[in-house]
Amino acid sequence: MAIRTIIQIGHPSLKAKNKLIKSFNSSKVKQLVKDLTDTMYDSGLI
Repeated sequence: MAIRTIIQIGHPSLKAKNKLIKSFNSSKVKQLVKDLTDTMYDSGLI
């Protein structure tokens, strides 16, 4: 479980250029989804 930092609207990271996701079935994307789900549970958002 990795709890990530929740950023707010207006944060510069939201405007940064990011890499294109080529496969939604990759292990990196699956881990990201798990981390974000864990973060939302930990923050009481789910």
